[in-house]
Amino acid sequence: MMKILTVSIAGLAIVALSFSTGCSKSGGDPIMEMHNHTKAIFKILKDNTSDCAKAVTEVKSYADKNKDALAKLAKQLKEMEEKASKSEEEKKKLEDRKQKLSESMLKESMATMMEFGQKCPQQMQEIAVALKDFGPKK
Repeated sequence: MMKILTVSIAGLAIVALSFSTGCSKSGGDPIMEMHNHTKAIFKILKDNTSDCAKAVTEVKSYADKNKDALAKLAKQLKEMEEKASKSEEEKKKLEDRKQKLSESMLKESMATMMEFGQKCPQQMQEIAVALKDFGPKK
């Protein structure tokens, strides 16, 4: 049981990190927009910890509803990374920014992931699988 929980939490953490490096509801900044989508997903988990099945349904619904936007953001982020890779200084700035947001996201979401993972280990795996295709592609 503990191994399944650990693997599920690790999988979701990886998804969170890939999401957070990728979006602003206000538009224009793919990194902040993806970060906002990630925060929205963790809010769904936090708000539905008492109902594991509902959490899965809500996350899947959010992912389906935002599939096109997330794909577009992943493409925009990839373009940003390609552009930044032409200059070591720009590449470092982008990586530092992504790392700062990733660290922030993990601090904000770790308690939620732990609580949800302990209460809903099977659903944590389902959510990780549902989100695996989102986020920036390497």
